[in-house]
Amino acid sequence: PQGEGGGQVALMPIRRHFRAALVATLLTLNGACAAAASLVFVTNQDEASLSVIDTASDTVVDTITVGFAPAAIAASRDGGTLFITHPEEGSVSVVDAATRKVVRTLSVGGTPFGIAVGHEGRLFIGDWHDNVVTVIDPRTGERVRRIPVGRSPAGIVTSPAGALIFVANRESNSLSVLNARTYS
Repeated sequence: PQGEGGGQVALMPIRRHFRAALVATLLTLNGACAAAASLVFVTNQDEASLSVIDTASDTVVDTITVGFAPAAIAASRDGGTLFITHPEEGSVSVVDAATRKVVRTLSVGGTPFGIAVGHEGRLFIGDWHDNVVTVIDPRTGERVRRIPVGRSPAGIVTSPAGALIFVANRESNSLSVLNARTYS
């Protein structure tokens, strides 16, 4: 989906079992960075980092150290903040996209895997083992709600306006569609 200043692209094979999923976030930085090229942020699980790739030159322009085994990434609606899940730590790294620094780590518990940002800025995080999507307020880090979905929620994306959340449930081979306002 495309938000102001960028959007999230989730590439996922359409088959029951897959070895790896690539989740990248495309951003065009605004304001002071308006002259900057479009960037792609890619998780590197084995290196506990994000690679920042300049799409104009197809080169890695930076590497950001984050928590252990980063899995999925989502951007705030304005593209200024990145959220990275760490299933083995039960946490989410919060990265300032302009400074390319981790500014906070949210302890969300469970096994957070897929992640998306709803229209009001709340995080929708798939908990791989508990088969729920946990809604988190990123400003406070507080859990707002846990919503049951299919088995092993892996990929999560939003509709262009962020009002709908689509959850790909790997082990149940299903798709859950959630309303970002009512959580149903």
